[in-house]
Amino acid sequence: MKRSFLVVLNILIFSLFLLPISAWAAFFEFDQTSLNVNSGDKFQVSVLIDTEGEEVNAAQAYVRFDSNLLSVDSVAAGDFFDEVSYEINTDNVYIAGLLSNIGVGKSGQGKLAAITFQANSSGAITLDFICDTSVRETSSIIKQEGVDTIELINCSSNGTLAIDINGASGETVNAPASTAGDSSAPGESNGVSTPKGGADANQASKELPKAGAADHLFLYLLSGGFLLLVGIGLKNLR
Repeated sequence: MKRSFLVVLNILIFSLFLLPISAWAAFFEFDQTSLNVNSGDKFQVSVLIDTEGEEVNAAQAYVRFDSNLLSVDSVAAGDFFDEVSYEINTDNVYIAGLLSNIGVGKSGQGKLAAITFQANSSGAITLDFICDTSVRETSSIIKQEGVDTIELINCSSNGTLAIDINGASGETVNAPASTAGDSSAPGESNGVSTPKGGADANQASKELPKAGAADHLFLYLLSGGFLLLVGIGLKNLR
């Protein structure tokens, strides 16, 4: 299962650069736009996806933060995608989600994941999404249409979160209840799988493959397009 998950993700990211079709509609945002916490506090931020009515098959988000002020305590899967994987890096969190059925997309709004941060020092910080569709390691929202892989993300519509960190406290602010996301140090990866329909993360969780490099996500849909072409070719040979 781990190997097949990684294989389809790698096929998908490669296909995005072979078939650079863009629609610029969907975006990521946070569940709040501003927050006040104290140094030492733990707090949770949800990463949300809005497809703007488009059906999507996969997405990846790079959430950027200032590692001088914040550290990541844990990541828990949301309920929008069937499979979610993540990696905690020094100054960003990489989160990838995909639907288990390649041929069926999903539209609407939902939660990609929830990140629990710890405030380590006082100051001001803005969380945002790394988003530059001219490079590979970027936030992206993907739709599969036939054999075409379509980029839907509108980088200018992505949300931000302004955080003011005050003096020491050590309390927990909006921290999650028990979740499936395990604590991970920077450079480590983990993941959770959420059954379709958004079952509680405590009910079904499992470790997924390392997902840190952007080479992991968009290969998924190319595999579907490739299989479709193979099917058409076989049909014509009959």
